[in-house]
Amino acid sequence: MGAKIKSLEPTTREGHRVCNLSGPGAVIMLKITSLAIVMVLAGVSSGLASEACLAPSVPELPSNGAVITYEQLNHSASMVAVFSKENTAYKTCLDHIITAPGDHSRSRWREALESYNQSIPTENAIWAAYEKLSRDWVEANQANK
Repeated sequence: MGAKIKSLEPTTREGHRVCNLSGPGAVIMLKITSLAIVMVLAGVSSGLASEACLAPSVPELPSNGAVITYEQLNHSASMVAVFSKENTAYKTCLDHIITAPGDHSRSRWREALESYNQSIPTENAIWAAYEKLSRDWVEANQANK
């Protein structure tokens, strides 16, 4: 009963013990760290909201899927995926303005709302153009077999 329990925690390169996360000091440190992270993220998100949101450039897709190569079709898919990701980030930026109307002028809020509403049909049009391109490519390449 009187035997001392040996710690199995690994040491760092410098020979210091790794922090024991089960002690009461670790809980306080975790709360302080969590609070610091939340404060940093709050500052970043409000900073993003105060900056202008930039709409992504619309990719220029080939017009005829029947005459493109497989590599061109894959490149088109990559461009659409990048556009979709950038458009999501753009809508998120606009959403920060739309959901905090008191922090922005009325005209800026309206512009953000109109831009958000326009971004959806633009993205749908890009996806529709890619689907047609892909469908045309598949039909042309099935006919060759």
